[in-house]
Amino acid sequence: MIERNKNGGKGGITPAAALESVYQTARDVVHNTAEAGGDLVAAVRGVVRGAVHGAKDLGVDVAEATSSAAHGALEAAHDLGSSAAETVRKALAEAIEGMKEVLEEPIPPKGKR
Repeated sequence: MIERNKNGGKGGITPAAALESVYQTARDVVHNTAEAGGDLVAAVRGVVRGAVHGAKDLGVDVAEATSSAAHGALEAAHDLGSSAAETVRKALAEAIEGMKEVLEEPIPPKGKR
C-alpha cells in the first residue's frame, strides 16, 4: 500500500513512498524485460529517464529518484544472474539524462552482499 502524505504533498504520496515506487517499478521493468527477452540496457536507461522526468511530479529530488531506480534495476538484475547484473551495471555506468553518477552506493556483486 502506498503511504499517503497527510500534508497533501505531490499527489498526496510521501517522498519515501514515491521513492519506493520508483525502486519497485525499476525492479519490475528489469524482470519483465528479461522474461520477455528484451533489451535490458534500453529498459534500464528508460526507467532511469522516467525517474528523472517524474521526480518533480513525485515531489522528490532527481538524484534520489534516479538512485532508487538504479538500485531497483540492479537488485533485479542480481536476481537474474551475473550476466544480467553486468549488463545493468554497464548501462548505469554511462550518463543518463545528464546524471553522471546514477548509483551513489554501488551494490556489491551477488554472493558478496
